[in-house]
Amino acid sequence: NAPCPLQFDLHLDSLALPDVANLMGFTEKGWSLPFLSGSDNKLPDFRAEGSLSVGELNIADVTLEKFAAHIEVGDHALIVNRVAARIGGGTTQGEWKIDWTGNQPRYSGSGSMEGVTLERVSPQNTVAGQIAQWIAGRAQVSYSTHFEGKTPQEMSASAGGRVEFQVSNGTSKMLALDGGRPLRFNGAQGALEIDREAIKILPSKFKAENRIYLMSGTISLANKQAKLKVSTSGTQWEITGALEKPEITPQPLTAQAAPAHAK
Repeated sequence: NAPCPLQFDLHLDSLALPDVANLMGFTEKGWSLPFLSGSDNKLPDFRAEGSLSVGELNIADVTLEKFAAHIEVGDHALIVNRVAARIGGGTTQGEWKIDWTGNQPRYSGSGSMEGVTLERVSPQNTVAGQIAQWIAGRAQVSYSTHFEGKTPQEMSASAGGRVEFQVSNGTSKMLALDGGRPLRFNGAQGALEIDREAIKILPSKFKAENRIYLMSGTISLANKQAKLKVSTSGTQWEITGALEKPEITPQPLTAQAAPAHAK
């Protein structure tokens, strides 16, 4: 028979995601849990469940405030469900899993964010903060992601996933298509895929007052370079170069090449 799970109720002022492995006793030499670890440094077969609340949880460059979740430990994995937290002036919920059956901790998760101000999610000097300069505003976001590693660098290098977004009453400082002025839009919707340190922006739509812009392309997080195309009826712009200061080159379209008006 399976042993009865240990019960816990854990409250922390702050916690960073790599520290979770340390909290669970994972070291470079294997598992080291007092009174529980075996001689082979494998995670012992024990079960536990309870609640976790953290005043400030840091995941890479993103900070979650007033984090609360239900935790289950067993089968060499940690499941974090009923996630609720504050982020960027909005809220988030989801379900995550950390798997320690291999040499590296493996993370996966899915969830959503509501009413989040994108430019408040992460500091401007971080990658997430720089991306918010491309699309700033109040957003609804859904995501699924997976990555592995013990450090933020290892996590970033192995990350994969998909993000879908809707943004209302936003601006883009980087999409300065009209005389260098930031693009203002009533609404934006789209999706992107993450493959290690590359972001593929799937065809996404920006609705301005009298125009619809379509955008697609790629962003490399490894060297912080962008390669995007934005088009509206009659004009296409190529946006290339450094993520924080790209070059914008307009290219008039012929009637045959101009995209159809999006509905």
